[in-house]
Amino acid sequence: MDKNSNKKNLISNIIYYTILAIFIIIILIYRVDVWINEPCFFGDEGALIYNLQNKSFFQLFSGLELAQSCPLFFMLFNKIIYSIFGLNEVALRFYPFFTGFFAVCLIPLLCKKIFNSKYMAFIFIGLLAFNGNVVYNSQEFKQYSSDILFIILYLILFYTFKDKIKNEKDALITGIILGISGFFSICTE
Repeated sequence: MDKNSNKKNLISNIIYYTILAIFIIIILIYRVDVWINEPCFFGDEGALIYNLQNKSFFQLFSGLELAQSCPLFFMLFNKIIYSIFGLNEVALRFYPFFTGFFAVCLIPLLCKKIFNSKYMAFIFIGLLAFNGNVVYNSQEFKQYSSDILFIILYLILFYTFKDKIKNEKDALITGIILGISGFFSICTE
């Protein structure tokens, strides 16, 4: 490649990453506002909090009361948050906020792997970042935003390793990694 091609590529990357950074900062500000200014917990969230209050870490492995089900990792992580900060709306909604925002941040990587185009990321970030239902679920004390994050992570892992599996050992290792990662989404009922 000649100097002009390298210079154009560098300018293109600078523009792309600058716009991406500005977009993510705007999303962060918007999501923080929604996270902090959300109203009180509602009944279903209260039922999960009841389980956090009345069950030990080990009792969470045996299921939840009040006809609730939720991924075990979500409940264990929030039990730690609850143990440190107590019954605090902002603290208990941190995990959904964080996973929802992190999912948005991973979209450029996923778009580059699937579409082989980094610019497609802007469309998908916009759809994921500003969709009312997705934003609402990323601050609700439920696992929905972490489900989105783990789906994105699974897709990234799949597209990263699919062409690198050359033998049974590679397939086994990839299967074990993807299998263990399912622990994050298995519900405790």
